[in-house]
Amino acid sequence: MLTPEKANFVAALEREVVEKYGKEAAINIHSLWTEEKEESFIEQMKAEAKKEREYFRQKKAKLQRKSLVTKQGQYCEVCKKLTFDGGGATYMDLYGCCKRCYHTYVIGEEDRWEQKRKRLIKENT
Repeated sequence: MLTPEKANFVAALEREVVEKYGKEAAINIHSLWTEEKEESFIEQMKAEAKKEREYFRQKKAKLQRKSLVTKQGQYCEVCKKLTFDGGGATYMDLYGCCKRCYHTYVIGEEDRWEQKRKRLIKENT
């Protein structure tokens, strides 16, 4: 429950937000949401999920055709180190680097990773 003091504070805060950022900033976002927007959003989410499933299905098929894992270990072309991490095969097959390089360079930059990987390989040679 809001006490009268807290209610006054909230009202004053809303007034300041409206003055500074405009009326749209203080509108309850749920009041703008409609059934049509909900249906459109659900369709977009389904399409995105389907696209993502297809992407990973293709990656999985590619991994089955080509395995970069050797019995001695995996060689990372980026950091020039040999790794024996069993879970690193996924990173090697998908991104061409070890788990450590994936966490250092790839996360957040998956779309630009191939160009960056080539540059890092040249720098480390």
